Amino acid sequence: MTMIIIIATIALIFESVYAGQDVPNDLRLKLKAASTFHDFMKTAKVQLKQKAPDRARIKISSFSAMASTKRGPSRSSQLITCPDPMKILSSIKQGNDTCLLQNVCVPVPIDISNSQVLVFPRCYEVPQCVGSCCDVAESCHALSKEYVEKPVVEMIYMGNNNFEVNQSIIVKMEKHLSCGCRDCLAMGNVNCNSNHFIGPSCACICRNQEDRTKCTGNN
Repeated sequence: MTMIIIIATIALIFESVYAGQDVPNDLRLKLKAASTFHDFMKTAKVQLKQKAPDRARIKISSFSAMASTKRGPSRSSQLITCPDPMKILSSIKQGNDTCLLQNVCVPVPIDISNSQVLVFPRCYEVPQCVGSCCDVAESCHALSKEYVEKPVVEMIYMGNNNFEVNQSIIVKMEKHLSCGCRDCLAMGNVNCNSNHFIGPSCACICRNQEDRTKCTGNN
């Protein structure tokens, strides 16, 4: 199952067109290396654009996160003759599903084709389901998820290491809550209420970690 991130972007739109210069490659590299915006500001000056927004626009888009993990493992192989099947079987240890939640870098869903523009941050660390499944018919996927809002700032390069803040943007990114290889919905009627989410064992789990020891099932 391809993991899709649905993004709702609320952008403050300005009347003026971009009036700047192409961003130098060295500044793009410095932005990429910056852990925080403060790190980037050590090598560049940023000022707020004075003109205020006069209307809002809502953009909806979607893209696949971590596409490289969704193509499935490479299954090319070579046939060989095994000496003794029973001896081989006694020495083999089968692996387990390794489908776990991890904080991974997910690019912000903003298409910047204008060479005069930079956005910060370029990505956010968001919990996502990462791993693989032992069954070739299964895939590591999110069993439960929610959406979180993240801020993004768009800047126009004015030349001489100077940037002008053009607009602020709020993006909604998909945050995974639990992962698994099984398709819980296909296995039966799994219906968790708003205070629970579907866990790896296809059972309902309390969203509040402090209350998990107090509640079981879907109660």
